[in-house]
Amino acid sequence: MSVKNIIGSLFILFGIGYLLNAFDVLDFNIGYFFYKWYPLLIILFGIHLLSNKKFIFGSIVSIFGLLLQLEQLNVVDVNIWQLVFPFALVGIGINMIVKKNKHSPRSLNDFRVEKNFEINNVFSSDERNVNSSSLERGEVFSLFGSATVDMSNSIISDNNFYLEMTAIFGSIDIRLPEDCRIELKGTPIFGSIDDRSKSNAISTKKVVLDCTCVFGGIDIRN
Repeated sequence: MSVKNIIGSLFILFGIGYLLNAFDVLDFNIGYFFYKWYPLLIILFGIHLLSNKKFIFGSIVSIFGLLLQLEQLNVVDVNIWQLVFPFALVGIGINMIVKKNKHSPRSLNDFRVEKNFEINNVFSSDERNVNSSSLERGEVFSLFGSATVDMSNSIISDNNFYLEMTAIFGSIDIRLPEDCRIELKGTPIFGSIDDRSKSNAISTKKVVLDCTCVFGGIDIRN
């Protein structure tokens, strides 16, 4: 999500609010709106950072904005601003862990599998080149981490290929073979799914992508 899209969305919301106010449908007060809902701007900024793969800082900003919004709505009874320092410590700690993992040697970069594979990243980043002559099922999980999985050189099984992806405060980059028909399902929750893949409509081999994205980002290409 770009900054331009965020600002454009806010203009649309304000415009609708003023229109409803003009027709006496809604008592729209922009001052009260900002007082009550300004944490949404922090959440949107966090989502923008997540969509640009700055998942550590973006996650912390998003969580802080969400807690601040809950405080404004009287859902939680706590002074969120007292949590700024603990949040900063958590962010520094996570950043140190992830940077350490990034500079450590990655194992199984060339990932040879028969039919199924599973990749889990928690507070870490990884890159895998999945090589298979008969892919059937895969699972990729990323929590406060990033995963890049390249399957462009693999062959899809005649039974089709099912890939389940879960990104929670993290990012997943997927590269698929070109000779397949792609079916995408899933809804992002405060996240983004960017599908730039090219589906071969006449291919007999189908790839089903089941995406779960919460405060994270999933990027799909051929």
